[in-house]
Amino acid sequence: PSSALMVIAKAQGEPGDRVASEQTFQRAIELRTGPRDLTCLAWAQAVTGQREAALRSLKLAIEDAEKLPVEEQRRALSDLVPWQLEIGDREGALETIERLRQSGALVNARVLATRFGFFDKAFAIEEQRQSTDAERASFLRHLVKRLLESGDPIGTRERFQQLSREATFLRNKLPEDRSKSEWMLADIAVVQAA
Repeated sequence: PSSALMVIAKAQGEPGDRVASEQTFQRAIELRTGPRDLTCLAWAQAVTGQREAALRSLKLAIEDAEKLPVEEQRRALSDLVPWQLEIGDREGALETIERLRQSGALVNARVLATRFGFFDKAFAIEEQRQSTDAERASFLRHLVKRLLESGDPIGTRERFQQLSREATFLRNKLPEDRSKSEWMLADIAVVQAA
């Protein structure tokens, strides 16, 4: 029922019947079955120009997610971050990443922070993790790649040199397993090439 109402509300909002659209969206919120319904609803609200309503829906989605068992909660929160960024709620996305970190989902939080350009947060989370050398090399590769793609000011020459030195240090700690060491060497090579 909630998804059908969302489609109706979006259709009402597109030609400009904002009052009817808001009422239908409100009914969809009341009938929601979980965070995913609210995430879809927030997107529909955003594309019909109802950004504030979309932000409220995402906040409700977070509240709903926090009522779920831990693994489902982590998955739901991870799914919310891209949608928060899609509607321009960078601050909300960073807060959701922090919620993930606090819940112990350090890998999810670090990946999202790196993927969406919260590089300081990604570094902080990585420092908190007890990563293997192979995991650290992989993180450094992803980080360097995103820094280069984004052109973020944190990607200074000095930062790349620091990351390269760390990768060189990891090169001296390759695992015995040849397949693992080859993957790690590939990650290290990317970091050093930057």
